[in-house]
Amino acid sequence: ALFTPYFAAAAQLALIAVSTTACADIALNGIEFFTILCEIELDAQKEADDAAVLVHHFGQQVHLQLLPQLLVAMEQAVEGDDGGNTVPKAAHVCLLHYVELVQDQAHQGIAGYVQQNLKAAAWQKRDTAVQAFGIMLSGAKGSALMQTVHHSFAGLVAGTIHDPQAEVRDSLACAYLLVLLKLFLILVY
Repeated sequence: ALFTPYFAAAAQLALIAVSTTACADIALNGIEFFTILCEIELDAQKEADDAAVLVHHFGQQVHLQLLPQLLVAMEQAVEGDDGGNTVPKAAHVCLLHYVELVQDQAHQGIAGYVQQNLKAAAWQKRDTAVQAFGIMLSGAKGSALMQTVHHSFAGLVAGTIHDPQAEVRDSLACAYLLVLLKLFLILVY
């Protein structure tokens, strides 16, 4: 309850930090703020105790501002970068938690980004589009997942399977595995 009156100011500062491309450490701190916030809200939802009432809507309050910032942060990928905690990797993890938290609210923004950037000249935008699509599918439920897979996934695979950039093809493989895992879980449960 102590944090509630200060959330708007803290969230605005963290959003500014996320968008800071000149200093990775500042961007990482902003992304970490929202990652932790999403984790707290997800835990509170799972526990369904009084804490859920206190923190439940913080993720939705920054929804329209956070999603585009995370996607832009993911676009900062560097070819062949496999080590360390980088802004794009942290943004990816944050987006996973964020989509799990806000679920369907994120789908429209992600779908628009994917449609706009899947054939972009910059491989970072194509890679981010494929990653975001996979994250969107991992957060989809039942019939929404089936509709998205039916309408979009085949086009995504056809459009990126022969991408000249290895990072884009790797992201496609991860998205494909997420879809298979999600479909398996739907069939089993």
